[in-house]
Amino acid sequence: MNSKKITLILLPISIGLLIFLIVELLLISPQSLNINSGWKTENVLIDGAFTNDSEWDDASITQINSDAILYLKNDASNLYIFLDVIGDTGGSDNRFRIQFDTGNDEIWTPGNESAFSYSDGLFEGGTHYVENTTGIPGDYIIHCPFNCHSNLTGDANFSTSPNSIQNHQIYEIQIPLSLIGVNKGDQIGFFLYGGPFDLSFEYHYPSVADQFDMNTWAQLILAPTQAKGIIDFFVLSDTSWHFVLFFIVAISIAGVLVISKQYIFVDTQSKRIEPYTFLPEKFIHLSIKEKLQQAIEHNISIEEFEKLDSPDLMHLLGSEIGVISPEIKKQLLQLPISEGEKDEILQELVRLPIELQEKLLTQLEKSILTNNRGFD
Repeated sequence: MNSKKITLILLPISIGLLIFLIVELLLISPQSLNINSGWKTENVLIDGAFTNDSEWDDASITQINSDAILYLKNDASNLYIFLDVIGDTGGSDNRFRIQFDTGNDEIWTPGNESAFSYSDGLFEGGTHYVENTTGIPGDYIIHCPFNCHSNLTGDANFSTSPNSIQNHQIYEIQIPLSLIGVNKGDQIGFFLYGGPFDLSFEYHYPSVADQFDMNTWAQLILAPTQAKGIIDFFVLSDTSWHFVLFFIVAISIAGVLVISKQYIFVDTQSKRIEPYTFLPEKFIHLSIKEKLQQAIEHNISIEEFEKLDSPDLMHLLGSEIGVISPEIKKQLLQLPISEGEKDEILQELVRLPIELQEKLLTQLEKSILTNNRGFD
């Protein structure tokens, strides 16, 4: 496939993707950041590790950023969370928290909004928080440790996973749906953040959300029944990645335009075919093959002969095509040159494609008559 065909294929695809991203950027809002939970079909061992390859095959997968990947699934009773923090390989004290808008009403209701935190290292363990009665958004108070609720459990470890063979931070949590006031198939707002206690780095979801403004949080849609997990990669999961992809696609289109300029913009100067003329003081001293090469370089239109460039045409001089039409041979025999020179020209012409022979011979004939010179 030549460059023109590749350009004609890639350019509309790139432009279409750019238009899609522009429309999405115009339409997307923090409230539309939905994550679909997968339906639990595989058993989960809450041990802070990828127990087996299929343990989270049924979960939805959301790439939070380059540091963390979130797995979510549920059944009729519990929400299961696997947070794979591949960017945290330091082994220091770490924690993460997930906050829920209980009631999904974007209102901070005292004693009702729930948050769940899990720490690894010096302060290892899980804690259930609820909104305080102060009325201050995000003013959580400790409700109890994880072990005070049936089926509320969690664990954290440094281990490997399918996403990284290097030991890194992993969290695994099981939250009863009753603690966040939902049933299977319901929708609830949530916000997640985490990182080391030393604040060397942090991750948030959504990345543009305000921890204390529920209106900016994402929406978790719990699976209503058995279904395959949904992969919410960069394009679908977070607005920050929309902007990244927007610039990547824009730069790619610019590159395609620059590389394919000769096919997209018509250069009237390059389209003009100038009359053929030899340089008399140089041409007379060339061999037959060199004269043919000069003729090819100066007179054969690339567009006319399958867009072959000069190196391709030069290569043809060495090929053994061995075919010449009676008309071309007759035209050659009528040239006012010696028989030896005619034989030389004939030997070179048979090496060329038939479509080149007539044009080349006609140009040589014009040159001979114009300059009143023969081949030496």
